[in-house]
Amino acid sequence: MIESPVTYSSSSYRINGVPAWLASGEMHYFKMARGDWRRRLLQLKLAGFNTVSVYMPWNFHEVTEGAWDFTGEKDVTYFLELAAEMGLYVVARPGPFICDEWQCGGVPSWLSAKPRIRLRTADRQFIDYCDRWWDQIGPIIADYQLGAKGTVILAQVENEYGHLGEQQEADYIYHLRDGLRARGVTVPIINCDSFIRFARLRPRKWDGINLCCNFGGDAIRNLARAREMQPDAPLFVTEYWIAAFDWWGRNGSAMYDDDQAVFGGVQIAAGGAGGLTAFVFSGGAHFAYWHGRSICSDQNFMTTLYGPGAPILDDGSFNGKYARFKRVMTGLMAGEDELAEAGMPEVQEVQPGLVQAVRQGPHAQYQFLINQGTEQLRIADAEKEQAAVDMSIPAGATIWSVKHLPLPAGFTLQDTTANVFCADPALVLYGDAGQSIRTRLVCPNSAQPVTVDGMPVSTDGNEVVLTAQVPTDDEVRSCVVGAGEASVMVLLMNHETVDRSWRIAMPGMQPTVLVGPDRVEDITTTGDVLEVRISVDSVRPCCQVSAESILPVAVSYGNEPEPVHAPLQHVNISREFPEATRAYDAGTWFAADQPQPMATFGHGQGWAWYRTTITVRDAGPQMIMVSGAADRIHLFIDGQYLVARGANTNHGWNTMAYLEQGTYTLAILTENLGMFNTGAEFDIPLGEPKGLFGPVWLNGEELRGWRMRAGIADDEALEYWPEVGNTLSWITNTDESLTGPVWIRAEFDMPDSFDGAVRLNLEKAAGKGCVWLNGRNIGRYWSMGPQQSLWLPLSWLLPHNTLVLFEEIEITPAQVRVDGQPFGTQGSCRLAS
Repeated sequence: MIESPVTYSSSSYRINGVPAWLASGEMHYFKMARGDWRRRLLQLKLAGFNTVSVYMPWNFHEVTEGAWDFTGEKDVTYFLELAAEMGLYVVARPGPFICDEWQCGGVPSWLSAKPRIRLRTADRQFIDYCDRWWDQIGPIIADYQLGAKGTVILAQVENEYGHLGEQQEADYIYHLRDGLRARGVTVPIINCDSFIRFARLRPRKWDGINLCCNFGGDAIRNLARAREMQPDAPLFVTEYWIAAFDWWGRNGSAMYDDDQAVFGGVQIAAGGAGGLTAFVFSGGAHFAYWHGRSICSDQNFMTTLYGPGAPILDDGSFNGKYARFKRVMTGLMAGEDELAEAGMPEVQEVQPGLVQAVRQGPHAQYQFLINQGTEQLRIADAEKEQAAVDMSIPAGATIWSVKHLPLPAGFTLQDTTANVFCADPALVLYGDAGQSIRTRLVCPNSAQPVTVDGMPVSTDGNEVVLTAQVPTDDEVRSCVVGAGEASVMVLLMNHETVDRSWRIAMPGMQPTVLVGPDRVEDITTTGDVLEVRISVDSVRPCCQVSAESILPVAVSYGNEPEPVHAPLQHVNISREFPEATRAYDAGTWFAADQPQPMATFGHGQGWAWYRTTITVRDAGPQMIMVSGAADRIHLFIDGQYLVARGANTNHGWNTMAYLEQGTYTLAILTENLGMFNTGAEFDIPLGEPKGLFGPVWLNGEELRGWRMRAGIADDEALEYWPEVGNTLSWITNTDESLTGPVWIRAEFDMPDSFDGAVRLNLEKAAGKGCVWLNGRNIGRYWSMGPQQSLWLPLSWLLPHNTLVLFEEIEITPAQVRVDGQPFGTQGSCRLAS
């Protein structure tokens, strides 16, 4: 086997022999539009990260058995190419089970219809299907691993398999491991397990596989436990949970606190980890019918929105986590090789509630102070050989500092009371406005200040002491310290200014810092010039920081954009459901004596129709009783809508209909709201049946002779359905409010080249349904919340757009609107590398 350029020691992974601390962010190409991939990857890198972690869902690429698709919105190779272009390493996570709040945890729904198959086990039938997935995805990972065409450095098998407790099967895991190796994957193989309190959870270290951790906090203890299990490989936190998931009907959204999320990430660095993955860094959407189902309850069906509270939200907006992570991760990565080699910490409680963790690298020493109490702590820091400085640590907070950090050109940062943002091309420090800071540098030779701008300097031999107050405005204070032919630039700014500062390090280019923009939207390289597209909330000057100077940057700004509030136009409706009518010819549908699960006659997602003929012998109320159904149904008799039953209808599965004597067509439209996406306890039925899978009775007599077909309409495609609604007859809507089920078709316009967050606002206007934008299924909505709007990806929008909605309950079209919030005033500039 060819040796990989990725190796590891007990403390860190090594890339071409160089220690690397993996600052990773999770983002999923399948929960975004292809047009967003480049921008999201760039913005991950600009937040100080060097790695992207990505699931690769089997069912997304094999919706129906044997029909593989890696094109267009499913072109994972293009995603990997973009990551390499950005200079991001990749952690590839192909499953075959991934969880991820995704339909059936990434396992194809149609597999659940295979007789006697046992998912996530060494069952020969399941293994054979896994091998077919490995045949497809394994060579892609091999082609795009480091040393070949891309930057994949780790490959994960399975996902949180320890949740199956004593039911874990070694033959299954080792078959997956060996299968990747046989298909050319040479990089280290990892598995991940939850390190949380769970009844039957059994994290395991498998031979030839590096154990990685998933958790949302308590990093010091979790990593110490992991080190006991794995003393000879890095402790990589594959999932540090900073943005969760919501389900329909949840009381409020599961958005984690911005500060606490960042503090927990710093604690992972304090605990001895060789890296972390912020999970998820970029939010997204369960487009089409890819929603999963939580183990917390039979009714916990995932919302369309994924990752509420992620640093980058589904629509591309930033929240407070983005700037906070950018500050901290860029700072920690200023000494990446030192942190990577720092090893496990020395941990002690220095006073009640205050824990200190110290990690020692080859030169630099990292100190972390963790307030584990419930109240803010104030301590005197006397280690800087100066008058005591009050340090305030909020409850639950972690602060960090570094000593003896090597800088370029032979300089060393001895210590500083400021925060470190970056060390190359300049030492950029920041703090609270008005804060007094003191910084000591050691120079390779006798030192002297070359230029000083608001930062007093004193020298003593080869030691330099810089003292200053943090600016209260946009001012950037600076000093260039020379030592013979070598020099280093030191900058000082406040939090607000550093949040508008961007360390740019594109492959093949010298790093630089751009100060001024609120957002960076794109960077392309032309020779030794960086073409940068930015957004600002107000037009302001920008500057570029190099190793020698701070220079103004000429920015070409466009006009200030206006928000968009577009009501729906040309609203038409249709109440046609031909599949429910007696005259409809269902002769080509799948036939069975009893109803069969959806996966038996299709891909098993979204909607499916069931039809049979009923005979009423005596006029009057007729009891229709449904058994073995999931998750929600709509009943029609001879095309007339009767009732909805199932999930969140507050009714059982039985209903009463008054019918005259005669024969009728009973049609039932069933909906799969989401299959379980995990098996956190072995009795969770991964691959559970959907649709109708048990008898239906009329007045106690079982109904037989069924016809079944997948899809809400005859020609429905799962994700992209350009012909949606084309077979229906439409009429102009004149009603203020419409009861469902009903189809709505409408139009709206978008300004040319609009760049911002665009949402379909349905709050208080619609009940439950799904939406197609220009033929693309953008997901479900449901008035029970917490989600009240749907993201409309920019790359799927046109100057003139068509929306089609299938509303099940009630809708007021006049109250539905499209809202667009610009990312800011657009500008472009050129930076010399």
